[in-house]
Amino acid sequence: MSDLPHLKEPSMSTPTISAGVEAIDPAVSATLDQIARGLAYGTRSPLLHTPSEEGMAFTDFSFPSTDGTPLEAWLIPAGGSDRLIICTHAFGFSRAGFPSNIEPWKSRFGAGNDYDINFIPDYKVLHDAGYNVLAFDFRNFGLSAAANGGLQSAFRFEGRDVRGALDYVRRTPELAGMRIGIFARCMGANATFRAIHDDPAGFSDVRALVAPPALVPSGDPRTSAGRRRVGPVRGGDRQEAAAIDQRRALRGLPDPLGSVRHPADADLWRA
Repeated sequence: MSDLPHLKEPSMSTPTISAGVEAIDPAVSATLDQIARGLAYGTRSPLLHTPSEEGMAFTDFSFPSTDGTPLEAWLIPAGGSDRLIICTHAFGFSRAGFPSNIEPWKSRFGAGNDYDINFIPDYKVLHDAGYNVLAFDFRNFGLSAAANGGLQSAFRFEGRDVRGALDYVRRTPELAGMRIGIFARCMGANATFRAIHDDPAGFSDVRALVAPPALVPSGDPRTSAGRRRVGPVRGGDRQEAAAIDQRRALRGLPDPLGSVRHPADADLWRA
């Protein structure tokens, strides 16, 4: 049984799919269930790089999320600068990036995403442009503490981590009063949007937000069942994605991709 009482384990009586998406064979159904659960429970990836690789001095430290969860971080100072960029990472990543060139992480996001994703050069660009950089690991990722049974929360919990980073900046004498921007990748962007929704006043002094995706859409596991040799779902990738989303809902699992949804999926999602 699940160690989280509000989650229901799959059972023979649980419907594999709801109206609006055609039934598929048991092997495909089991694989889609696995993908859905994999998106609800992230896998940690190791930190294989540090800012010192690019000749940058840095401090390795921790700060609490707004609910007290300890988060591990780097502060890369830019001497004499009053500008600070808070950097967040994507699902399954860490503040260092993602080792797509090493198994088991190489298989995580599908063919084509099989190289070492290293965030350190990005921090170097910001640093050399005169920005202090604060990069942290979200809860359940990198070296940050485990929380919420490892469950991704559609960014409710992860949004607390973004707010915790802002709180840390404001109460730290050498950082308080700096002009703040946020470089929020992928899941980090959705967590930031959730944090803004929950506490808009907490972002009143944030000057800029850049929110790029970390992976090309073909790397989305919700649209990769065909590439995993489990066969297509009739109706194409959007219908396949809806099948995975509905399994997540049936299991009581949140959607880690949150607000990232194509408008054309609306009818399938309501089905």
